[in-house]
Amino acid sequence: MPGRVGEPATHAGEEWIYVLSGAIELDLNGSVCALEVDDAVHFRADVPHSLRNPHELGAKVLIVNSLQPPSPHLGH
Repeated sequence: MPGRVGEPATHAGEEWIYVLSGAIELDLNGSVCALEVDDAVHFRADVPHSLRNPHELGAKVLIVNSLQPPSPHLGH
């Protein structure tokens, strides 16, 4: 949704986000990353994170959550 600002969240496991259309911003513990079509990100879900769409056009994203403990090789 254009203009959407998500609340920061934390939860167990890992999260994967893939942008299908449009563009969004991911705030990962205060570090903001712009994501566009075909961009993907993978991070520890116990790190505070939120999504926002500061743009005038909508975006579609695929979000996958794993409730398993984070992989030991995962940096964030």
